[in-house]
Amino acid sequence: MKFSLEKAATGLLVLFAAAMMIPSCTRHATQAGRSPVQPGVNPAEKLFQQGWQAEVAADYARAAEAYEKAVAADLSYAPAWRHLGRVALLQNDPQRALDRLGRALQLEPRDAVALHWRGDAYLKLYQPAKAIPDYQRAAELEQELIERAEIYHSCGLAFIQLGDFKQALEQYSKAVRWRPGDGRNYFDRAVILRKFGRLAEAQQDLAIAVTLSPDNGDARLERGGVFYQLGQFAAAIPDLQRAVELDPTSALAWQLLGESSLRVKRYDEAEKALTKVIALDPNNPRLHLNLGIAHVNTGRIENALEDFAASLRLRPDYAEAFLERGRAYMLSGRYEKAREDMQQALSLYPASEEAKLMLRQAGENIAALSKPPSKPAAKPVPTPAPAVSRATPPVPAKAPADPRAAEAHWRAGRDFIYAHQYVKAIEELNAAVLLKPGYAEAFNARGFARLLMKEYTSAIADFDMALKLSPQYANAMHNREVAVKAAREEKMRQAGARQAAPAAPSTSSTLESAEARYRRAKELINARQYAQAIDEFSRAIQLRPDYPQAYNARGFAWLLMGEYSRAIADFNQALHHLPDYANAYHNRAAALKASLKKERDVVAAKTPLP
Repeated sequence: MKFSLEKAATGLLVLFAAAMMIPSCTRHATQAGRSPVQPGVNPAEKLFQQGWQAEVAADYARAAEAYEKAVAADLSYAPAWRHLGRVALLQNDPQRALDRLGRALQLEPRDAVALHWRGDAYLKLYQPAKAIPDYQRAAELEQELIERAEIYHSCGLAFIQLGDFKQALEQYSKAVRWRPGDGRNYFDRAVILRKFGRLAEAQQDLAIAVTLSPDNGDARLERGGVFYQLGQFAAAIPDLQRAVELDPTSALAWQLLGESSLRVKRYDEAEKALTKVIALDPNNPRLHLNLGIAHVNTGRIENALEDFAASLRLRPDYAEAFLERGRAYMLSGRYEKAREDMQQALSLYPASEEAKLMLRQAGENIAALSKPPSKPAAKPVPTPAPAVSRATPPVPAKAPADPRAAEAHWRAGRDFIYAHQYVKAIEELNAAVLLKPGYAEAFNARGFARLLMKEYTSAIADFDMALKLSPQYANAMHNREVAVKAAREEKMRQAGARQAAPAAPSTSSTLESAEARYRRAKELINARQYAQAIDEFSRAIQLRPDYPQAYNARGFAWLLMGEYSRAIADFNQALHHLPDYANAYHNRAAALKASLKKERDVVAAKTPLP
């Protein structure tokens, strides 16, 4: 939170000019039996007016000189002592301000303005325990609502210095109540609400703060941060873009903008923002990592490798950087280097399933590439073609499949596996085995994609075919064992769940369990682990068959995986249970549109070019 006593001083000076300062002088003069309008009767009054004009003009040295002359002329003239303290505060001399404001309060102990300013002086000296009683007493004495709101705002800052955020929240709420048109009060209260995890309330306050002050960069940044924290990355981007326009030097705003753009796959924008923030904060390894991920997704693999190397120079034990660099090496075909990075990632984070899978795939690719090329079959001796009747044209022989095309589909399928796009991977690998039916590596890779999707029966069938074609294929043997074990464990888990389930479970416990599964599945979707998410959604639906949100979310996961027919079926189920479910209607329309496009693409691919 940014707060400037100097900026606040200027605002307070204007506000107090007519309402507080001159009436204070009048009260003092009246009590002394002298009128301030009679020239020469009280020289302190005239000197005070000169100091006041200089203070309004921000000429604090001249103002202090005039106020010193005023108190020299009349030591009991409290307004001059008060403003001597104010000027000292504005000149960043809080110790001298305390002395002058103390003299003013000795003369007028119920001076709310002097108490407020003395609280500000204590706050500048980081003595909040002394500032708070002055603010509280000033709030009791102050009659003007706007000025009382300022006092509560300052008191909130003091409680923050003291570390009592609950009391700070209470003070900001009072400031909002007494001055609802001041965006600062909503902003500062939102900062505390966010600290307490009350994000919805913080959003409401920040919406008001931005409405009242559209060009408040801090409010824009804070609201963008709340959206980011809620996972609403697309909503965060406009606020963060405005924040960096208002303050191009804000590293945090650029970082959140880059990471939000990355999350919604706006990779070019992510690259620009992350490049900006690295210029401001070059020693942050996370920034280099995220820029590398953006570069991978825009096809700039070499730039990405440089980014990951920079991240690892700054943090040599960064497992995620090894993992992402290994992925980039895999995509560029440098499998030995990929294997080294995956081994490093696993040594730092042994529980990483993704690193294990890619390490195994890198080894498979290395083994496949190290195989000696098979000898071409001996060409048969050509025999003369039989005579063909001119009335019947000869049927042209089918052109042999190009093995290079099959390998290209195999490589594309593997790349889709690394990108967690398993349905697309299977489509590519289907094309590979169609072009080359004896392609053991393609069957093994397709089985591996199906294993990741938990389609164990189909996966085992693919591994069996790979082993039939290449009986000594070690990687296929290993994968088959994993699939068989996973299928067995899944059957046991399902059987155990049925046996362990009570005959008549309570509705509340069933709903709680289904809700827990649903929340876990949504986390898996955010982590791009779609197959595992589908499994969790399915369990939630087993526990609660009339759960429209679970059907809709599972359909969305199928949609992301390109399984459009399954997605549409789930959206239909969601609408069956909740006919007014707008989000399910939207998702079903998206799935239907994607399905039609896929069908058109297939037809276009089969149609020969003229």
